[in-house]
Amino acid sequence: MYWNACDDHDATEFCITKGQEGFVVGWQSEKGPHGKRILDTLFVKLHKPAKVIQIPGLPENIVPLVKSTKTITCVFPSDLKESVEHQQINVLPNFAMTDYASQGKSKDFNVVHLSSCYSHMSYYTCLSRSTSAADTIIMQGFEPSIITRGCSGYLRQKFHEHEILDDLTRLTYKKKLPNQQWKGEHFVPDKVDIALRWSDKDPMTLLPVITDTAWHIIDKSKNKNVSKLNIITTFIPAKGSKAVKHKPDEIDDNLVVNKKTKSILSSDLNSNGPIGLEWNNQN
Repeated sequence: MYWNACDDHDATEFCITKGQEGFVVGWQSEKGPHGKRILDTLFVKLHKPAKVIQIPGLPENIVPLVKSTKTITCVFPSDLKESVEHQQINVLPNFAMTDYASQGKSKDFNVVHLSSCYSHMSYYTCLSRSTSAADTIIMQGFEPSIITRGCSGYLRQKFHEHEILDDLTRLTYKKKLPNQQWKGEHFVPDKVDIALRWSDKDPMTLLPVITDTAWHIIDKSKNKNVSKLNIITTFIPAKGSKAVKHKPDEIDDNLVVNKKTKSILSSDLNSNGPIGLEWNNQN
């Protein structure tokens, strides 16, 4: 079985980093506080590490992974805080990985699921992990238009800017770049690929910069009328479940029933519990 290290950088000198793959070859356990056996140390044989790892007392490329302890503070709606301690060896079963996580890897057998990819860059990343076309398996079908309809305007602008920077770097290296702008916005470097070349009919238009909304912290003490916000929560019962029916005396003063949607409007941040569905033992 493959395993995938999930911590950022456990021990870079032993090639134990985020995304490193390996095979489980053994483990050590101990008795926990409740009398149950719990995992203490996991021995993993690294798959294609960047260098040969030899730890005294262990075979080549086999490393020990020990459990780590993390403490999480849980804040309840009543502002009560409780600390939860969690111990775990930081590995994940490597049954599959995203296109992002697969970057930089080579797969002898590459099974890809392209129907979940939404851009040609994602297609490229998945397919280029293969060491050979014969060992590449495409599950189900895929949409050809994703790789034939052309790239987005922002990506084309990025490629255009890269071509300009590449030309400026070349001229700077050859000491042929003057100290003033003389080419103009319609200049196209000679080495630009035909598919990326811009012209009067297809100009290099600078698209507007999209910025995110500024973050700000809400002070609950200054928002006494938070219950007046029109927050609508609509619940659709799943198969095998039923919606919770609230009696009139169970509805809090801060809850308002919307007559149109038959849903409950609430923004009471300090309620005793969420309004949701009632599930049975099978759902």
